[in-house]
Amino acid sequence: MRRISTMCCVAIAAMLVLLAEGCSSSSSSAGGPTTNPTADLNKDYVAPKLAPKESAIVKASGGVKVVSVDGARVSGSGIQMANYGGNTVVLTPGTHRIVARRAVSGTPITYNDVSYEQKFEAGHTYSAGPDSAFGSRIKLEDVTAR
Repeated sequence: MRRISTMCCVAIAAMLVLLAEGCSSSSSSAGGPTTNPTADLNKDYVAPKLAPKESAIVKASGGVKVVSVDGARVSGSGIQMANYGGNTVVLTPGTHRIVARRAVSGTPITYNDVSYEQKFEAGHTYSAGPDSAFGSRIKLEDVTAR
């Protein structure tokens, strides 16, 4: 019993070290233009209060999280660990620049940030996620027609 609790303490300590190292790391992806989305963010993104038919929705998953919209920081409880977690962002219809972040497994954990500028249609849902189960590239696609 004592051996199990010691092993748990060691495992927790190792996880905390990895998390601390991962929080300060950043890398780029070959999947598209890159940026550091937290470099100049001085305001929080405020989602519009629109009906679903009047807004565009971006659902990030698979370890991808939308971290900024038009230069404004997206806050919230979007959990992100390797290939787990994501968030949902509501947009007004029109052209927006969003930055999506992908957590990449490793020691230390690194992040790939990809910027997309495109037109988002009212009533459409977009998916932001990894290009494959183990891929580090992020793809953004309109999934309304599926």
